[in-house]
Amino acid sequence: MPKQTVTVDVVHTVKVTLDTDKLTQEFCDQFNETINYFGDADEDMNEVVEEHAKHLATLYSNGAIYDIPGSTQAKQFIEGYGPLGEMNISIEGEVTEINTTDFGLNTETTE
Repeated sequence: MPKQTVTVDVVHTVKVTLDTDKLTQEFCDQFNETINYFGDADEDMNEVVEEHAKHLATLYSNGAIYDIPGSTQAKQFIEGYGPLGEMNISIEGEVTEINTTDFGLNTETTE
């Protein structure tokens, strides 16, 4: 049977709430050095919030937020942030759209 490859666009709508009191310059310095550069809290807090929100939404959409093993309560953990509850971060999301455009035209049949 031949294989078919189909391109599917999936749109997630993700709402990220961040506590800007937790996004201190010290936190930003450590995060920027060890994970990725997302700006300096002392220079442009709006940029810091936007970059972290985009990063967290991407991780959420990719399923990269997981529970801490051995925890008596389900606590979500994110590398670079730690437990979400301790950072006062909340993330909600849902798939809002799934599209396969031009199904017959965007498939690739291989044998």
